[in-house]
Amino acid sequence: MKVRKLIGISVAGMMLVVGSNAYADDHEFKILPIQLDQLEKTNENSLTEEPITLWLAEDDMKIEINGAEMELGSDLPYVTDEDVVMIPLRHVVEALGYEITWYPDTMSMDVVKDAMMTTLTINEDAYVVNGENMTLESIVALTEGTTFVPVSFLSQALQANVTTKDNGTISIEDMAQWVNKSGTITNIVEVNDVTQIHINGFQYGTVLIVTEETEIVSEAGDVLTIDDLELGMALQAEHSLATTMSIPPQTVANKVVVKETPEQAYIGTAGEITAVNESDEAEVQIVIDGQKIGENSYDEVKLDVTEDTEIINAADQKELTVQDLQKGVTVYAFYGIGVKESLPPIGVAEKIFVELHEEVEDDMEWVEKSGDITNIVQDKEVTKVHINGFQYGTVLIVTEDTEIITEEGNPLEIDDLQLGMNLDVEHSLAMTKSIPAQTVVNKIVVKETSEQAYIGTAGEITEIDESDEEVVQIVVKGKTGRKQL
Repeated sequence: MKVRKLIGISVAGMMLVVGSNAYADDHEFKILPIQLDQLEKTNENSLTEEPITLWLAEDDMKIEINGAEMELGSDLPYVTDEDVVMIPLRHVVEALGYEITWYPDTMSMDVVKDAMMTTLTINEDAYVVNGENMTLESIVALTEGTTFVPVSFLSQALQANVTTKDNGTISIEDMAQWVNKSGTITNIVEVNDVTQIHINGFQYGTVLIVTEETEIVSEAGDVLTIDDLELGMALQAEHSLATTMSIPPQTVANKVVVKETPEQAYIGTAGEITAVNESDEAEVQIVIDGQKIGENSYDEVKLDVTEDTEIINAADQKELTVQDLQKGVTVYAFYGIGVKESLPPIGVAEKIFVELHEEVEDDMEWVEKSGDITNIVQDKEVTKVHINGFQYGTVLIVTEDTEIITEEGNPLEIDDLQLGMNLDVEHSLAMTKSIPAQTVVNKIVVKETSEQAYIGTAGEITEIDESDEEVVQIVVKGKTGRKQL
């Protein structure tokens, strides 16, 4: 009997319904659900409660890039046993303007476009985007000399727009559109010979990656260079719609327009306000303890806040008042190089970016969610608690303000959290557009603690042994190796 796969798409209103089907002429078909993004309505009653089912044989699947059908030769898309659609990597990404570099020693490859780089390895279900580790639906496969990846890789890693037409064609559109954003330069960093411009701080900010193609001009249209950019400058940036899944997100800058240049060169300190003092020479004097921004800045500094000091909310760029500068608030503060040498040095604040202030915290909306801890990761100095796996999970960013307690209300520390724990969490409504989404967690309630410490493996079930009537044994193969459970 010849075995083939058939793609079944059933639509009832806006719901997808998956069923099974047998086909005559000695053919057996496997049903694969694919989202149907475009339906041609022949009349107003086309979408009814009765499912409409469309069928497509696997070898009829086609790919089009930006509206043009691709010539794939023998490198046709296929469907895995886990119902994952796999597409030929090189054909597609090169059509989208990416370059591939192959490393035979490690069986890995870099997919690069401008400053965006993705690394893939054969037989692994993970990829790295600009340093961020993510997971694929299926392993990267090498079939007869051609590398295949899940079609979802294009939307997750490359931010392409992927849809399935009603004739079964996989339509891929390059999302290299440009969007505009205004902000103030809060840091300028050189990373591996690539200049990164940080605007609007950390939590609400964006990292603009400057390439050779990035146009930098003044508001009058005069050509500038990267060396003309300074801390505190107000910008209008045109950047790629494609961003990394980090906080803050990173994206390629197409154009940078300098709208406002400070009268003097700024230096800066990013950190927490540890004291707010009365001052005869200013409205208030604040003490900031954190990290210096730039070579000639200070980790700790006293700053006089005058009536000329700009105080800006990083979340919405709106003006704040001196009353918003309170102890415990996180700020990016900029001041002139003429500071008074003391311990700590004393300067005059020119511009202060407020990351979190009391009014924002009071108005912040929180969302409740339950789940099990599936990973705990230390990313630099930030702890991230992953719940509910990858595809349907959430990454909870733990801050100094995160409350961690037992169900009885007893306080816990971040070190008390373990794999497998069942949690009720309260997190910010603001989330990244990554998979999984990342968000700041306000409160963690540990509902269930395991009797023993867990270790874990994330991967694919490759074998199931049901020879024992009381115990089923599975083999899981993933990043950490092959484990029998």
